[in-house]
Amino acid sequence: MKKILSIIIFAVLATALIALVVLKPQSKFEKIEGAFGLKLGDVFDVTAKGTDSFTPQTPTRSFDRYFVHTTPKSRRIHHIGATADFSSKSDLEKERFAILELLISKYGPLDDEKRESGKGNQERPYSIYSSIYPNIIIEGSDLGMEMWSITRNNRRILVITGKPDDVTYRLGIDYDDMDLLNLSQKESIDIKASKAASEGL
Repeated sequence: MKKILSIIIFAVLATALIALVVLKPQSKFEKIEGAFGLKLGDVFDVTAKGTDSFTPQTPTRSFDRYFVHTTPKSRRIHHIGATADFSSKSDLEKERFAILELLISKYGPLDDEKRESGKGNQERPYSIYSSIYPNIIIEGSDLGMEMWSITRNNRRILVITGKPDDVTYRLGIDYDDMDLLNLSQKESIDIKASKAASEGL
């Protein structure tokens, strides 16, 4: 009887220890705040620079082009992105794996669903600004890209792979604030409405 009780106590303690090991790291994961020296939500005047590209103070090894999108009126950053091109799919996959491994260790596990835009996503439709195809909004069923996402508190990181032409394999990473993306779309509508009103339309 004592032996059975000891086994039960040991099993309970072992289960509790495993739970602590598994759950405790969750509290150590960082919030999604930004990347490449910029923070989502900060004011950044794109028009003053005349372009949506920027050069970070400390460029990363993985990327060589960097982009920022802001809300059109309040100039708050809602999107930060970067891309790099590769001549072979194997080199692209190696870099993608390394980046995902780093992101998971920093921000926690990927979302449950690996989103593949080429196959569509009718159950959970979404739109994104993508650094792979800058300056356009891409719907979930367009362009055959593959995406891996981490979402925390309405902020999202997307790692994206695509093939924009016959010889280029492109890797992109996007940091998005979904609340500010919605604000950006609202401000764009307001600007167009104001312009139409001023033109007497």
